[in-house]
Amino acid sequence: MVRLFRDIRGVQESGARFSWLYHDNPAGAARIWILKEPSGEPVGFTSGYPRAFWVDGEVVTALNCGDFSVAAGHRSLGPALMLRRPAKSLVDAGVYAFLYAHPLPAMLAVHRRVGHAQLSTMERWVYPLRAGAILERRLGRGLARLLAPVADSGLRARRILQGTRGRRFDIQEVDDFSADYDDLDLELGQQYPVIGRRTASFLRWRFLRQPAVAATVLEARRSVDGVLVGYLVSEPGVPTAKVRDMACIPGLGVERALLLAAARRAAATGAQSLNVVVQKAFPGTPALQSLGFWERDEEQATVSYGGAGFFGKARVEDVANWYMTIGDRDI
Repeated sequence: MVRLFRDIRGVQESGARFSWLYHDNPAGAARIWILKEPSGEPVGFTSGYPRAFWVDGEVVTALNCGDFSVAAGHRSLGPALMLRRPAKSLVDAGVYAFLYAHPLPAMLAVHRRVGHAQLSTMERWVYPLRAGAILERRLGRGLARLLAPVADSGLRARRILQGTRGRRFDIQEVDDFSADYDDLDLELGQQYPVIGRRTASFLRWRFLRQPAVAATVLEARRSVDGVLVGYLVSEPGVPTAKVRDMACIPGLGVERALLLAAARRAAATGAQSLNVVVQKAFPGTPALQSLGFWERDEEQATVSYGGAGFFGKARVEDVANWYMTIGDRDI
């Protein structure tokens, strides 16, 4: 599989990534389907990773589909359907409550042909931290150099003003997920109709043990009693820092506080912008809008399929019920 992935994708993905993703997942080992020629030569594969979910306050196990890879010369509808159907069969048999995936545009038609419903698409939100690159694209290098210092001062002033509103939370950077993340996960499961479980063990595996990825974790606690009310995971980078996941108790304004804290840290490390990728209809969108994030469409679709006997089938096939960040996607 590592060889196939490298040959088909043209990337040198490490074996450690496969060991971590396929064997170490706390929700269970991955399912793998391999496409072979009559000679037995493997020419493609796809996978599904178990993921525990809250659906209407009940815990179920879903299948997160990913790593769809087919060698050139075999990329037609027939082989694609052969690889895509087995996961749906497991859902139909009740082995998993539902499946979901983030297919590339070329694969969306295959998912629809199999019977998976398109939920929506992902969307990218951009928070500018420095204005130089933006001004250069619009005005040219000469004017950009003159105006950038003034614009950057304005962006810094905006972050300071936004951060003075309602300081009800203590934000700190942590190097692990403590046991009270399990309590937060329980609360999130009662607040959102469809949300992937975010226990301490899952978050530790997903973001701290992932090979070749450096994650920064910010957590928010109520100032009055120290109760954990939200967290944000980011990946530092220049020119772009990225928010990989966040989840907060709704209605408290925690999202704003965490996003501003992430923006300040990103700016301090030289990033020009902070990016957040979430599914459309994301519950935290008002916070992104209020802070002045710019919306940018992503081409990547999201699909879901619930088993006929699953009590939450209608829920998981309606985007309005979902809480989904880029951290819920296949890796």
